[in-house]
Amino acid sequence: MRSSEPTQLDHAESSLSTDSPVEGRERSREGAGPRPGESDNALRYRLDGPHAKGRAGHVESHFLKANSPDGRRAIWVKHTLLVPSRPDAPELAELWAIAFDEGGRRKVARKKTYPLTDASFADAPFSFGLPDAELRHGSARGRLDDELAWDLRYATDAPSFRPFRYDAMYRGAFPRSKSLTPVPDARMFGSFDAFGERWQLDGWRGAQGHNWGKSHAHAYAWAHGNAWSLEPGGPPLPGVWLEALSGRVRLGPVVTPWLSVGGVHYAGRLFRFDGAAAILARAIAIDTRSFHFTLRQGGVTLHAELRAPADNFAGLRYEDPDGSALSCLNSKLASGRLTLSYDGVSVVLHTEQAALELGTRRPGHEITLLA
Repeated sequence: MRSSEPTQLDHAESSLSTDSPVEGRERSREGAGPRPGESDNALRYRLDGPHAKGRAGHVESHFLKANSPDGRRAIWVKHTLLVPSRPDAPELAELWAIAFDEGGRRKVARKKTYPLTDASFADAPFSFGLPDAELRHGSARGRLDDELAWDLRYATDAPSFRPFRYDAMYRGAFPRSKSLTPVPDARMFGSFDAFGERWQLDGWRGAQGHNWGKSHAHAYAWAHGNAWSLEPGGPPLPGVWLEALSGRVRLGPVVTPWLSVGGVHYAGRLFRFDGAAAILARAIAIDTRSFHFTLRQGGVTLHAELRAPADNFAGLRYEDPDGSALSCLNSKLASGRLTLSYDGVSVVLHTEQAALELGTRRPGHEITLLA
């Protein structure tokens, strides 16, 4: 299962030209050692480790997403490792993909499951290989059920984002679900096939993330956006991105209140919200269509509102290692408005291209589960 050899794909040749700006950057780094953020993609589950034999249960995902410049299309791809806590349940790897088109009015989502023995992993350089796909730090290729296919490259120069303040929070038992973003602000190039069409990505704004834990959170909201403008419909500001996460965790019979962290990169500065005041903030409102929050830290205030109509969500069923499940309501075409106040300045930013994922275990959300 564990190998440093890349997975060989029966896939069409790359549509990237040799003078692609990202392709050239990839070539120039060959032999130069790990790229920024690459260690944050390293697999956290040790397939040959002592806890693997005990089947404590583990779920781990690497994903990427991107939005077209006109805001009408978006893509999402995810590779997942699922190790059930039940000794009789099979260990699995999963490949997921979604394509959104026409502002969300058309969407398709697919998932394929493999025995974990069919997967291959390497940390340096990073790769997560499956029979039909491979994700590397800076590229992704794959095909899913003859409906969705992709061949992508993206730069990895932006520093990674770790929303939790302390390294111990990534090593210890709390929080139960870990999250970080090896590439928070990227430009995607290549091709994505959906709806019988080939979409050319020529600088789509995107990101690549990584999360893991003994289970998914009991409930969560996650938002990311890197196509923010000073007025609705205006040109996106380069280098500006938001990421925020709120989760509720089950501790025995008790479910915690919302615990929140976040960050905004604006005007060349990273404003972090990872202290006690932010984590324990009660100004959080989450339902099955929206995520509103206010976080404060060090004299800086972040207020954000993200929402999407039902048509802009694709429902997914996420299984936990113990066999339970939650619904992920997944949109990559959410609208957003954020207000960042610092040093006597207050700036308001807008987007129609935000990622918004809402995890719920409650029925009645009325979003069709597509995968």
